[in-house]
Amino acid sequence: MEEIECLRSIYCKDGEFIIHSGDACEKDQLISPMFSVNIISGSKNSIELQATVVLSPKYPDILPEFTLTCDSIKREEMSEMRKDMSAFAEALLGQPMLFDLMSWLQENAVKYSVRTSVASIATGPDWPVTSVTPEEDPWTFLLLLDHMRAKKKYVKTIQKWTKDLELNGRLIFEGKLILILLQGKLENIKEYVVRQRTVSVDVDSKGRSCKERMMNVLCEEKIPLAALDKRFQNFEIIECTSKEAVKDAFHSAGLESIFDKYITSLYSR
Repeated sequence: MEEIECLRSIYCKDGEFIIHSGDACEKDQLISPMFSVNIISGSKNSIELQATVVLSPKYPDILPEFTLTCDSIKREEMSEMRKDMSAFAEALLGQPMLFDLMSWLQENAVKYSVRTSVASIATGPDWPVTSVTPEEDPWTFLLLLDHMRAKKKYVKTIQKWTKDLELNGRLIFEGKLILILLQGKLENIKEYVVRQRTVSVDVDSKGRSCKERMMNVLCEEKIPLAALDKRFQNFEIIECTSKEAVKDAFHSAGLESIFDKYITSLYSR
């Protein structure tokens, strides 16, 4: 019930959160809470979907049952999204996961809508399906970390994952600012983000191993055509001493627009 109340406080606009059964007043009974959350996914060309969740009395040792509805995503892509979400949930089995599942949908659902749009275009009379393969196009993701307590271990883990997934980019430190720039295939970057959220990578204030709960995905974009010849060729860790040094790291990769849109505001907080 604490998780449900947390979601209710986050999705607090009119109609965003709907409790169907198992409200807080029934918390002493063996019930199967059921609720729906209306989620907006994506900043540009955003889509709206509804996730309806039913919890077993044995949750979180048994995965939630969830139904997803969205007019912007075709049946095939919706099925693929459910499959990917289920895999993500499996990795969280045995621990509170409702917030993580809603965050996953918020970050990822729009990509399945993009696949739907591309597939629609591709099936036109002059567009064979094989001519459009968005997963093969290089993408750029920008991640923001809140802190690193076990920095040496954390950095080694990031290096290993980027190598395993054939991703290039930069891990940027500047004062308290920690950024991860990733470039590569969309499916590989998505796998990286899942690992970052579900595998223990740091330690908490008591020195116990913990998962990354405070990472934000600031940006997910295809690499602009003008920046393709400047894209990263490896993955490096760089320690910057000023905002200008961070800006140079973005500009050298042709990512001026990403710096201006997502990083400048971080310095004004």
